[in-house]
Amino acid sequence: MEDTRKTKLHMKKTLLLFTAIMSFALMAHPAPSFKFFASFGPPHNAGSYASYTAGAVAMIVATDTLPKGQRTSPTDARLINSILPEYLMTTVSLPFYWDSFTPVSPWDNERGGTIWCWEEIIAAPGQPIALSDVTGTITSSDSGNVLGKTYSFTSDSYSPTAIGINSDGSQVTSGPATQTVTGRVIFGVGYKSFPVGTSNDVVAVKNFIYQFNKWSTTNVVTVQGTSATLVLSTQPSILTASAVSGKFKITAAASDDPKSYALQSSTNLTSGIWSPAGSIQAGQTIDLGPFIWPHFFVRYAP
Repeated sequence: MEDTRKTKLHMKKTLLLFTAIMSFALMAHPAPSFKFFASFGPPHNAGSYASYTAGAVAMIVATDTLPKGQRTSPTDARLINSILPEYLMTTVSLPFYWDSFTPVSPWDNERGGTIWCWEEIIAAPGQPIALSDVTGTITSSDSGNVLGKTYSFTSDSYSPTAIGINSDGSQVTSGPATQTVTGRVIFGVGYKSFPVGTSNDVVAVKNFIYQFNKWSTTNVVTVQGTSATLVLSTQPSILTASAVSGKFKITAAASDDPKSYALQSSTNLTSGIWSPAGSIQAGQTIDLGPFIWPHFFVRYAP
């Protein structure tokens, strides 16, 4: 009798263990992985839009990234790692680029620009994905969430700029977004931007963004219950100082920011007296002359 009870108890424990293992196996299915490629590009109404988007997708397919550096043409897709107000201003029909309403060629047919987040979702082994699986939310850090938006591809179709790639390399560029692929999906999401029509509008956008210590946007994308996040924020190049051969030199860290910034220097922070000290761009080093001992301070001009 005792042996029978022990046998039944052992079978019960075995069954519970088997059930627990099966439950864990069902819950721990492989998850997709995510890559983000943030880029400054044209809005939908710009003449360069079609070529820019096609070029961005082709570059990601071929190299699994976008190049760094400054743009050489309106169709050139380059990586950015921070936000400038100029990235988020567009016009309805006026020529406009980089806060100028009289841009020179080849920018004279632009309508401003916006941030494009190119996203690559890579399917887990044995877990095909579809473009329709993608949902996302973009928020801005200001209290009004002025550039907030949501996006999904539930009712969309594949296209040459929203593609699926199977593990054998074959591409899906048309048809309903519910089609599954075994490799990856690549697509772009354009951020909302500020409409501008006058120079005063441009100044207002800059004042709005720069009133915050660090204004940011957050993009959260979800596929098959797994999420990933990209945060972009305002971040001027970091200044570093060095004394070389008796000379005081300032270096601005390399970034995608093409602007030139005025610098100021002071030998006494408490005096509140700051003097012009030249200008600098990201990636540059400037020589401020003989090293001044014991204190010398440099900052971006306000």
